[in-house]
Amino acid sequence: REYTGLSSGAHRFQVRATDPAGNTDATPASYGWTIDRTAPQTSITSGPSAATTDRSATFEFSASEAGSSFQCSLDGAAFTACTSPRTYTGLTLGTHQFRVRATDAAGNTDGTPATYSWTIQAS
Repeated sequence: REYTGLSSGAHRFQVRATDPAGNTDATPASYGWTIDRTAPQTSITSGPSAATTDRSATFEFSASEAGSSFQCSLDGAAFTACTSPRTYTGLTLGTHQFRVRATDAAGNTDGTPATYSWTIQAS
């Protein structure tokens, strides 16, 4: 049997057999699963000062869904796998932008990455 149009959330399918004599299985086979179509929200919980002379930066971040994985991007580079905290060193003078996005266990990725901009100034 196929079921379509199921909503997000927990689902359980149970099936039991009945033989030709009319005897029905007292303990049906059962299968449970969850449909998750909602992407996690990503938050940056700490970063460098908005204006700093420090040429390194450490960011801490989290997601609204436990068990999410993360991808980070610095200054428009491609997103790559990362974990919190994420540290960058040897940064140049000027304005920088850090972006991070979470992906939950179901594969839903935050479509609006968290963003943090700061400027490294000469000392």
